[in-house]
Amino acid sequence: MVFPPPVNPDDPGRGPLVIGFTWTFTSMGIIACSLRMLVSKKRKGGLGVDDWLMFTAMLFQFVSQVLITISYRHGLGKHDHDLVWPDQMIQVLKWNWIATAPGMFASILARISITILLLRLFGVHRWFRWLVYILTTLQIIGGLLAFIVTWVQVRPVEGLWNVFRQDVVRIDPRIGLYSYYFGQTTYTFADLIYVICPIFIIWRLNMRLHQRVGLAVVMGVSIITVVFSIIKTVSAQSSDTQQADAQYNAALTVLWANGEQACVVLLGCVPALRALPSLDYSRLRSIGSSLSLLGRSQRSTNASKATKSFGVYSTGAGVSSAYHDLENNTHELGTMGNLSSPGKFNGVVATYDDTGSSKSLVSDGQVRRTDVFTVDYGREDQKR
Repeated sequence: MVFPPPVNPDDPGRGPLVIGFTWTFTSMGIIACSLRMLVSKKRKGGLGVDDWLMFTAMLFQFVSQVLITISYRHGLGKHDHDLVWPDQMIQVLKWNWIATAPGMFASILARISITILLLRLFGVHRWFRWLVYILTTLQIIGGLLAFIVTWVQVRPVEGLWNVFRQDVVRIDPRIGLYSYYFGQTTYTFADLIYVICPIFIIWRLNMRLHQRVGLAVVMGVSIITVVFSIIKTVSAQSSDTQQADAQYNAALTVLWANGEQACVVLLGCVPALRALPSLDYSRLRSIGSSLSLLGRSQRSTNASKATKSFGVYSTGAGVSSAYHDLENNTHELGTMGNLSSPGKFNGVVATYDDTGSSKSLVSDGQVRRTDVFTVDYGREDQKR
């Protein structure tokens, strides 16, 4: 079979759009899942089953995204007449089909994780528990059914992507289509219920209005996955391998399918991140303080070297002495005596009462420092 040469092989078509869009959502999902693991680790009881399921789903999504990227390198998103036939066409289809396997598991595991989280938050309502149990069961059945049918609908399995093979055996294509519709419909319906029911429960809580609105917004962002799921189903239905430029049009299906998987991981982590502001950031602050002190010490050392080249300086109070680095030798700060003998200075008694200190913090142009102090309680006449 002779194929015509590609018309414009340098035109990437929709490829950059697909890769940019899917990698953006996948990256945000990875960040959100990592923060979720951090928050849950600090939580009483530590990491739960739902956290590990979401982490596993994130790994599957990452693998799926990598496979889609490989498909892009072979020409995903190009117009059909810009591909090198049959090699590039086969490679694009091959990696697209392989990417569906981890993608399906990412969707299933992420939704199970969301289910467990919802049960922990709203499981006190018996009707909600049973509704979640039923929907989760249907989602698992639908997802596994679509996975099985996908990989048994053609024998040998290479016939999925090598459309030029003539010795393949295919089952009725309607079986694969209906199984896909069933699984995607259960996903979409469950995602919608998981948005409406929690908002309904939250709105009936005895809380301030702004708190209820805030929680409702956090739970309601998952409506985005419903939109993705609907667009994914419609785009898959409109994809026809017999139409002109079929693979160019199918690139949009890849975009919405992979975007939906990443979106489920991303938005499924949002409710778990509500405790993020309450974490202890003392370690980060201590690291920042250490770096700040290191920078100031370096600047002081440089200033010391520059000043020593001039010998002595004037204190402004009629006293001249050598330069002293106050960060390295703090005894020079506010000493009340001979600066050449650090640590040996006259003591000063300061009395504090309701009116404040009786001594100024500044004396003779210097700041007073307290190294030793005693606290004496009682009236002045009693001490006499």
